[in-house]
Amino acid sequence: MATDRRVRYTKKVIKDSFLTLLHDHPINQMTVKALCLEADINRATFYRHYNDIYDLFEEIENELCQEASLDTVGDLIDIKELTIIYKNQGFYKEFFRTSLLSSLIKNSHKYLYEKEREKARHSEGFDEKKTKYAFDYFIYGVEGLLKDWVEKGCSESPEEFAQILKEVTAH
Repeated sequence: MATDRRVRYTKKVIKDSFLTLLHDHPINQMTVKALCLEADINRATFYRHYNDIYDLFEEIENELCQEASLDTVGDLIDIKELTIIYKNQGFYKEFFRTSLLSSLIKNSHKYLYEKEREKARHSEGFDEKKTKYAFDYFIYGVEGLLKDWVEKGCSESPEEFAQILKEVTAH
């Protein structure tokens, strides 16, 4: 069913309408009724594909995170990743407001930390506790800057912001 062209089209319309509404309404104030009006579909069509608004939000979150495909901590400041955020500002504004501690983020942190720990483990004077604190300092700092960038409407281009992040994190 998911490969059917009509289903893909309907889900795209629902997602596009959801992202449009996110520009003006936080997710906790959004209703299925308003989303269906925006998408020009009936409620039964929405519920055929999603359990509720949060189910839709989670699907979009998963898709965008797969598209971003972070493999190293440095990927957080990559132009490709920043461009994804830039193009989906409405979603990421809500994402940072509501999902900073989502299971997806926690799992991403754990995955990235394990990779960084493995690299650091082979260096002389490796200290597990200091490595974890350094990782947390970096990751939460970059996430805070990303959140601030999105909340201010991404006033810098992804290229400009990537350069700023590289300069700030190099210190």
